[in-house]
Amino acid sequence: MGKVFVTTELGGGGTSRAETVRIARRGAMNLLRHAGIVSGAVERSETRWLDMPSGDCFSFAEENGMIETMVDLGEKVEDGQVIARIHSTGRTGTAPQEVKAKLTGLLAARHFPGLVKPGDCVSVIATVDG
Repeated sequence: MGKVFVTTELGGGGTSRAETVRIARRGAMNLLRHAGIVSGAVERSETRWLDMPSGDCFSFAEENGMIETMVDLGEKVEDGQVIARIHSTGRTGTAPQEVKAKLTGLLAARHFPGLVKPGDCVSVIATVDG
């Protein structure tokens, strides 16, 4: 139909932070400048290419529970680092399931909101190319 649609994901879950609002504003203004709707030069910044090279990038919940995130989006993680804990909502007195990174990279995605069920994707670790 000749329509152009531009979208982005900036934190997820219908939430925003001051940093993500600045990113969205800069991106919208750059699009308008590029299209010639607004005057001025496009603000350029360094591109960081991310990759998900294997299934080890993805972690999944093994039981029902409430997730406790241990790493913020965009933070570097090391192989074996605990990135989340799932506290059982069905059994009291049990240790939480620890979700550990299976490779070194950065946290590119996380589960939202706080309750998970078996099979839910808890986190995605991306590697940085170049």
